[in-house]
Amino acid sequence: MPHALAEFSSSIAQPVLRKACKRAGLSGDNAQLLRIGENAIFQLASAPIVVRIGRSADRLPRVQREVCVARWLADAEVPPASTRT
Repeated sequence: MPHALAEFSSSIAQPVLRKACKRAGLSGDNAQLLRIGENAIFQLASAPIVVRIGRSADRLPRVQREVCVARWLADAEVPPASTRT
């Protein structure tokens, strides 16, 4: 994970994306960068999945809570947010 004080760019986030996708059994090839700021947000070309790469590992506890809440909502069959075009 990139260091918080280092410049955060797509060239820093791309290798993290590839490693995360490989670990999850997904392809990060041709992923589209949607936004970069505090996080890098990618849309995978291989699956209907959006990936968020954090700037620093110090945010991991907060991300783990967010994932826990997301799983709880999914288990409760709360519909996910959808995009509007």
